[in-house]
Amino acid sequence: MLLSDKNTKMFFSNSLFNNFAKFFPGFVYKIENEIYLKINYNLINKVCFFLHYHTQTLYQQLIDLYCVDYFERLNRFEICYSLLSLQLNTRITLTASFSDRQIISTVCNIFPNAL
Repeated sequence: MLLSDKNTKMFFSNSLFNNFAKFFPGFVYKIENEIYLKINYNLINKVCFFLHYHTQTLYQQLIDLYCVDYFERLNRFEICYSLLSLQLNTRITLTASFSDRQIISTVCNIFPNAL
């Protein structure tokens, strides 16, 4: 029996989520077939590189990049990267919290539109 496109996309989406959940326990969650990954701010470049170039993820498009200011927190800023894999038709959002004294490395070498 052949899998339909919808079933294939669901399979990849669920298996990706399960793999991420294994490597990042407690930091991965899923809302309506979109994966959210909370990472340490100094791992942003490495995680983006992995997601962009790994053959089973291929998140090659940076869709959105934004920062939120939660002034009541110690690490008051949260940077969010929304990535898209056209091959798997899945999205992932990376989030990392940091303070105003910490420096975030750029991902322009991976996603040129991050300027």
